[in-house]
Amino acid sequence: MKKITSFLITLCLMLSLCTAAFAGDRNTVNAQMEGAVAFITDGAEKYGIDDAYNYYTLVKSGVDLSKYNDAFLDDVKNNLEQNGGKIVTSYGESLAGYGSVIMILELLGEDVTDFYGYDIIDAFSQLDPNATQSNPYFYRTIIPASVYCSEQFSKAVCDTFIKDNYTIGKGMASYGSFGCDNTAFFINALAPFAPDYKEYIKDAFTVLETYRVDGGYVYDPIYGTQPNTDSTALALMAYASVSSYVSDSDYDGYMVLLSDIYDNLCAFESDEQGVFISQYTQEKDYFATNDALIGLEEYYPLLSEKQIDEPITQPTTQPEQDETSNTKNTSVNIEKKSPQTGSAVTAFSAVFALGLSALIVKKHSK
Repeated sequence: MKKITSFLITLCLMLSLCTAAFAGDRNTVNAQMEGAVAFITDGAEKYGIDDAYNYYTLVKSGVDLSKYNDAFLDDVKNNLEQNGGKIVTSYGESLAGYGSVIMILELLGEDVTDFYGYDIIDAFSQLDPNATQSNPYFYRTIIPASVYCSEQFSKAVCDTFIKDNYTIGKGMASYGSFGCDNTAFFINALAPFAPDYKEYIKDAFTVLETYRVDGGYVYDPIYGTQPNTDSTALALMAYASVSSYVSDSDYDGYMVLLSDIYDNLCAFESDEQGVFISQYTQEKDYFATNDALIGLEEYYPLLSEKQIDEPITQPTTQPEQDETSNTKNTSVNIEKKSPQTGSAVTAFSAVFALGLSALIVKKHSK
């Protein structure tokens, strides 16, 4: 019985890969991002250093923001001059302030070790990596920025992030609340160091899938079981952000899964391309559109080419099959590589606790 069930799952997977057209061509997704950025920036005169965290989302989209970039860069330069080479926002000097600025400067092609003579990385690395952050979402820029610091600094940042915010089996909490969005941001933030925290990554994906319903993802079933823009978009973000870790043999199936989530997200798009509706008001919404943009900008690069750094060389644990279920349990195998161009690049095999094949069969058997 086990062999027959396994064969049927494999057959369904192969058929789905042969017939499925990956959702969202590059032109469409690019147009959606442009529409989202236009909606979000409507009425904005400029973005300064206090807006860095939100501006990072806009810059990462790759949409032309030349009308805002010069003013932002000038604000960073002036801030450094006024504070003796330190980044000090209206909220003080913090990991969050540095993280967002560093990531934006990198995206804009600036030298973060010599920005108008200031070494921003050196100033960043002088801060306490164990400092608790007021909002765990800030680690979305803090942790990627920390790769430019010492390994000890990065590890301390990640350890504090987990200690302060994550509970095994429940996910990441934000202001005491667990939910899909929080756990999706946890995965995205920790992804650069997944090899060192693979058990947390695996657990987070297991938790994330508990929020999956027909049509997308919910924030938390206790608030309703209807899928929404934000949670579906952030689930797309989470899965897309670990695409570099998927082995060649699993990649096509993984893209089918991502395509399904993307399709779910597009169901919440308004009559204006790239602008998304709120579950609560059923109207075009800034926050829903912003979260949609975050998901789209992680998904977009995958539509050009596989982002595979190298195949996994270690064997994948053979899945165990439950006699009474079509759900396979696959293990996560992560292998660390040497950093390339300042980034922590890794490899990731199979998928997560629920199993890739089972997820795809479930979505394509309707």
